[in-house]
Amino acid sequence: MGEKTSDEPYTPHDLHLLSLLVKNLSLIINQIRLKKQVLVAEELELIGRMSRGMAHDLNNLLTPVSTLLQLLRDNLLDPSKSEELLPVTLRNVSTMQSYIREALFFSQNHTPRLEPGRLDQVIQKAVATAEPALKRKEMDLVVSAPGDVIVEMDSVLIQRLVANLLSNAIDASPPQSTIRVELQRLARTEAHRDWLRIKIMDEGEGIKREHLKRILKPYFTTKDRGDETRGFGLGLAICRQIVHLHGGNLNIASEERKGTTVQVDLPSRQINRHAPAVALSHS
Repeated sequence: MGEKTSDEPYTPHDLHLLSLLVKNLSLIINQIRLKKQVLVAEELELIGRMSRGMAHDLNNLLTPVSTLLQLLRDNLLDPSKSEELLPVTLRNVSTMQSYIREALFFSQNHTPRLEPGRLDQVIQKAVATAEPALKRKEMDLVVSAPGDVIVEMDSVLIQRLVANLLSNAIDASPPQSTIRVELQRLARTEAHRDWLRIKIMDEGEGIKREHLKRILKPYFTTKDRGDETRGFGLGLAICRQIVHLHGGNLNIASEERKGTTVQVDLPSRQINRHAPAVALSHS
């Protein structure tokens, strides 16, 4: 410890203050170390979850493919088995392709193609893609949206966002129930742009409280994994990243046996239009 600038000797009070400072700095350093350890542990937990999930999914999906190929190799594929295995094999290959596309979405850098477009029309396009699933479950979908809502956005990504959220709502809802989609203009809080809110409300089973904090993380899912129910645990994580790419916010409110409401807030224009590409991650 050096001398004081005044050349005066250190008093007991000075030494006490220095001792407290050292203790506080030590606590701060330990907290930083612990935080880094927690982050590393979370990264390792994510990698482990991804590995387990992908191994489980792909193994299940590949089983009928492997069976079909072995029967072909051994000339044991009779017409009845072919009729049984071929549709399943084709479906599973298609599912694996979708799985790989979604997994790659997180490893690529994305620069959204931001252009002014009508958000209400993009929502209607997403609704149209959900019509077959709605008909299968005899469900109603009610859309409430003002016309001519212009937003600076990547319309392909926003349509994917709404379509994913609708798919989740349909999966979670009982037959003959109703899903509601609302588009609202929020009260203006900024001088140079408006904010819009998309709400998707279902009457489904809801999400358990302990799952709500994890529901947006990649590869976390409460659905059956690796089949046509899209239980890969990537859909909501992708939705969250799409919203972040547009400078917005995504929130989920849910209560068991009372349904779920997903709320997406988007700005009407981007403040920094020429932002660099964003690497999609789990953060």
